[in-house]
Amino acid sequence: MNKVAILIICGLTIALIISILTRPSKQPNHEKIQALEIGLAIADQQIVQLRKDSAKLANKVKADSVRQANESQTHKNEVKKYVGVIAKLKANPIVIKIREETAEVDSLLDAMEAKDSIQTERIVTLENDLKELRVDMAGVKFNCEEMLREERERFALQESLTKEYKQQVRKERRNGRLYKAGAIILGVGGFILGSQ
Repeated sequence: MNKVAILIICGLTIALIISILTRPSKQPNHEKIQALEIGLAIADQQIVQLRKDSAKLANKVKADSVRQANESQTHKNEVKKYVGVIAKLKANPIVIKIREETAEVDSLLDAMEAKDSIQTERIVTLENDLKELRVDMAGVKFNCEEMLREERERFALQESLTKEYKQQVRKERRNGRLYKAGAIILGVGGFILGSQ
């Protein structure tokens, strides 16, 4: 075989190898990957918004708790003041005499005291229920925070796994190109050596 033919074959071989090595690799399911990345970005935005909403709700619950505690204390102070006033009035000799002489007035005052006692017990029960509800809400908040933490860890692991898969795919493509180029070189080299 003449030198010109060998040079042409070598030139074509080199051009073919350069073409294989520089050809941009096609991304498998590029559109699907892009759609998933867009979905992840949207999910990230939604998570940020949910965290903001959760923080607003937590601040509102905290403010409501402080307001309720202040109202409760104000109510207790007012009740304490009126209990003292009522005790002084009940100890007044004129009131004692009227109660003893008029059974209807005595019954009215007893009924009002009973009603006040029932209302006071109901207020205490409602305040205790509210305290338990706050404890329950704190537990729910903790549980939600733990679930979010686990989801974030899972998401981070999923991202790492995806990056690892992408790197492996790129490495396999690179190796495939090198194998093709090596096969062409060996084939051309064998052809040249066999023709001499």
